[in-house]
Amino acid sequence: MRSTLLLPLLAVSAWAADVCPAGGQEKSGRAAGVLKWSAHTSRVRNLHCVGSELRKQPGEPVEVVWPNAGMDRVVVGDRVQFAVCCFEHTAPRPAPLKYGSPVQETAGEAYHEVGEDPDAEGFPDLIEEDARERTVSIRGTLWGDGKPVRVDLLLRCSASKFADQYAYQFSVTNRSEDAVEVDWDLLRRTQAEKPLAAQPHPKGAAYVFLSAIAPRETRGIIQVRTKSGAVAGRFHADGFAPLEKAPQ
Repeated sequence: MRSTLLLPLLAVSAWAADVCPAGGQEKSGRAAGVLKWSAHTSRVRNLHCVGSELRKQPGEPVEVVWPNAGMDRVVVGDRVQFAVCCFEHTAPRPAPLKYGSPVQETAGEAYHEVGEDPDAEGFPDLIEEDARERTVSIRGTLWGDGKPVRVDLLLRCSASKFADQYAYQFSVTNRSEDAVEVDWDLLRRTQAEKPLAAQPHPKGAAYVFLSAIAPRETRGIIQVRTKSGAVAGRFHADGFAPLEKAPQ
């Protein structure tokens, strides 16, 4: 049963580069000659994804805060891409950027999920078209410990009904050229609540456990750390975690 539950997670590693392909709607702009920003949304199967990108101009690394695009704090060494999939509907919204030292601010836009109440969607089996899962890609060059940090990360989490319980699944794939560690609070919190079954896969591992506790959709924080522990990038994306109390 354990290996069967893990199969959907392992399959996603083949299309890490295509979490949110270009070709849909796009917004873009510049920040005073320091960096370029862009955001887009595209169709993936019958759903939608969102992506955002920061591209630094020649010169020193730039610290950027772009929360409405999922980038809480990143130190851009060259180009950084962040993508999340999938949603039923997406729309643009204002997304101002703060950058540099001293801190400056410029207007921006980003795409986000809109539409139905996520708590009303239920948690169908992962083989269903409306399965509840999130895939996150972080790629590009950050900056930490005084040098470029090249990253290529793929994270995935899902929650589904499994017989009379719920299956929680997480997968972390790290193809980064430079040594980095990923601190994903949703995975860490779930590991603290209940031991997870783990299955190694190329460049990472997948985790699964069963629980009677119902899931909820909630924000997850992803920190990318260098070997010294310095945080080169802090991102956020919604995922799934157990409710604090089992339903009555």
